[in-house]
Amino acid sequence: MYIGTLRYSDIGAGGWSLEGVDGTTYTLLGDIPQHLNNKRVSLKAKPMQGMGFMMNGPMLQVEEIREP
Repeated sequence: MYIGTLRYSDIGAGGWSLEGVDGTTYTLLGDIPQHLNNKRVSLKAKPMQGMGFMMNGPMLQVEEIREP
């Protein structure tokens, strides 16, 4: 489980990231509801290899997302 604050960046093609409580910023892949932008969430996600196009940290494939 990953916990942190969701952020949407509209630079270029745009994309989602999670500012984790552990200080790590993760690039997120998958369907993320827009209304969760800037909210604290918990994620069930699978780590992915490589760097995303946002190049801001490890990539996670989101499997489940919810507000705590």
